[in-house]
Amino acid sequence: MENLVPRWGRRVGVKVAVRVRGEFVYVDDVDRGVPLVLLRETAHPEFWSFALGRGGRYVDGCLPSGAWTGAAEEILDHTWTYRQPAPPIGR
Repeated sequence: MENLVPRWGRRVGVKVAVRVRGEFVYVDDVDRGVPLVLLRETAHPEFWSFALGRGGRYVDGCLPSGAWTGAAEEILDHTWTYRQPAPPIGR
C-alpha cells in the first residue's frame, strides 16, 4: 500500500502523505493539508472499506457501483473524482 498510493498521487498530480496505523491507511493531500481518504483493511486482502476526507473529518464512502468496499486503486480513483469541482451548470 505504501508504494501504490504515491504512484497514484503522481499519476493524478497530487503530492500525498501516507500513514499506516494498524488496519488503517490515512492518505492526505500534502499541498492542501487536508485528508483525502481513510482506507481500512477487510477480511479479504484485496478489498478495503473507506471513508472520504471532508471538512477535516471522515465520512463513510461508497463507490459509484454501490459497493462499500473495493480495490485500493479503485477507491483512490473514486476519491480523486469526488474531490474535483463539479462542472458549471448549463455548459
